Amino acid sequence: MFEKFFVQPLFNVLIFVYNVIPTHDLGGAVILLVALVRLMLWPLFENATKSQLLVSKIQPDIQRIQREFKSDQVRQTQELLALYKQYGFNPFASFAALLVQLPVLFALYRVFFTGIGQVRFDWLYAWVANPGHLNTMFLGLVDLAKPSTPFVGIAGILLAVQVFMMARKQKTSQKSSQQAVSRAMLWMSPILTIVILIPLPSVITLYMAVTTIVSIGQQYFIEQRMR
Repeated sequence: MFEKFFVQPLFNVLIFVYNVIPTHDLGGAVILLVALVRLMLWPLFENATKSQLLVSKIQPDIQRIQREFKSDQVRQTQELLALYKQYGFNPFASFAALLVQLPVLFALYRVFFTGIGQVRFDWLYAWVANPGHLNTMFLGLVDLAKPSTPFVGIAGILLAVQVFMMARKQKTSQKSSQQAVSRAMLWMSPILTIVILIPLPSVITLYMAVTTIVSIGQQYFIEQRMR
């Protein structure tokens, strides 16, 4: 069911885009597909980003309430809810956005790893022309069907930039030990991603790199709007 309702539709959109673009470049089709998916998920991403920025802004107030009403959990909850209402903060926005995006992310992974890796043209709908074969050479330089260490390096750098943007939003009012642990966990993300990407087809690395670029742009745009 997951394959039928998530993976196959995305695979068909990818092949449709591949057929339409003049160069018939798989890399170009991937870039356009990522842009389309991120545009569709824009409201969710915007709400989640706003929520993250807002919680960083009101973190000192949250900590103050937790200290003042440490022995009265009911009053503490009431004060926190009043604070959230005052700033229009929804503590479940990020979780809801992640919950909705996960099936799409898993489906995209299946599209790139299984659909392209095994060239599943049997997934195609009647209205999508079968290209016969896929040109996996991106810009004539990188074979997206094979791993690419330089591509992984670029994706790692982009992820590090994104993590830096997230880390600089953390309030220094946190205890030093808590801040150190939080920052360490943030910086572990690009390192683990690089390790995972190294043996995988570079089409997945391209997807990660493009997604990161779009995410950085979206985050910067939303931050500017909230100033």
